[in-house]
Amino acid sequence: MIIDIIPSREKITTYGNGDLLYDKFGKEYAGPVKYAQAIGKLTAGEHTLIVKVNINYQFVAEGIFKIKGEDYSFYKSLAKELNESVDLLKMKDAVMPKAAMNDKKLEAEMIVALKNSQTYKDRIKGEVIRLVIVDPDWYIRRNEITGMIMHRYIRAAVAVKNADGTCTV
Repeated sequence: MIIDIIPSREKITTYGNGDLLYDKFGKEYAGPVKYAQAIGKLTAGEHTLIVKVNINYQFVAEGIFKIKGEDYSFYKSLAKELNESVDLLKMKDAVMPKAAMNDKKLEAEMIVALKNSQTYKDRIKGEVIRLVIVDPDWYIRRNEITGMIMHRYIRAAVAVKNADGTCTV
């Protein structure tokens, strides 16, 4: 798995990579954008950074490295620059993922849930043309101490045809 920490716009590989998903929270993307923001706040000197990969609430990989410098403020502007260019990068090679589960009833329920969501009402301005379930089964998240089920989830990808004729996945 390739993970960009803070790449230049020309060399970035992780946004738009179908194997790794960085969500957008509010107006900013996770991943390299957040890494650049965090490093941009560092004070002069040497710092040890730990990067952990979390998949389905479990850490599956970890990397540790040191950086040394006098002024990290450059990374604040780089974070803004990366964030502004991510949408274009993500669209460049976007493809609809393969379905890991086929369940027409569940797919229809997911479309109804999506259309009733605040996200759909606020940000999605188009017609749902296709939905595929990308997980082979439900994930169950349990309380680490009691073992009680906290929630379950299954993920899907949705293709939307926008009013201007473009599509979004």
